[in-house]
Amino acid sequence: MSEKAVLKYLRPHMIKVPEIRVTSVFDDDLLAEFRESIKEMGIVEPLIVGMDKDEFYLIDGLHRLEEAKLNNMLVIPCVVIQATQKEILLKNLILNRMRGKIKASEMLKVVALLRKEYQMDTSEIAKTTGLGKQWIEELLKASTAEEEVKVALDDGKISVSHAAELARVQDRDVQLRLLAQTLQYNLRSRDLHDVVDNTLKLMEARKEEIREEPRPRRELVNIAK
Repeated sequence: MSEKAVLKYLRPHMIKVPEIRVTSVFDDDLLAEFRESIKEMGIVEPLIVGMDKDEFYLIDGLHRLEEAKLNNMLVIPCVVIQATQKEILLKNLILNRMRGKIKASEMLKVVALLRKEYQMDTSEIAKTTGLGKQWIEELLKASTAEEEVKVALDDGKISVSHAAELARVQDRDVQLRLLAQTLQYNLRSRDLHDVVDNTLKLMEARKEEIREEPRPRRELVNIAK
């Protein structure tokens, strides 16, 4: 990634926001203070924007961009970096992770996209972002969990380790029942691991029983004219 940057003043509508990205989360009080400071002082800290094929893509500064649009600002200061889509995604993940709280569900999507679309293995993602390799592996597993599990993750009711364990169960109904049990009994992730193991064994045993059940014998009926 080229780190050579240029300060530009861009119109807010020129900056595209990638569909998959992470954004730092403000609590209500901090968000109110942030909005008030924008109204009084304008945007002091420039947004960080990646330029790819003459198009501008937001890397960091979604809250500032939204406030600029709400306040009908004509132009806003931006630090513009030449970057590919992959580099824009990586830079967004690194910067927002350093800022603090972000939605885990957004991180799941970003890491999964890096793995699937850009063919980055866990070691490469870990080296580039500074995230732990084991953490990334859990994120990739958790990315396949049901949406209700991801909501519980964002709400802080379960951890990424919990979500990764639950994602091992591919049956939606069973996965959600296990989620309910996890929340009800406040299961630790290592305890949930054992519960999931036992559940998968029971599910496999049930499949075997179904396969081995004898088919009903067809009775021969003599038909007389």
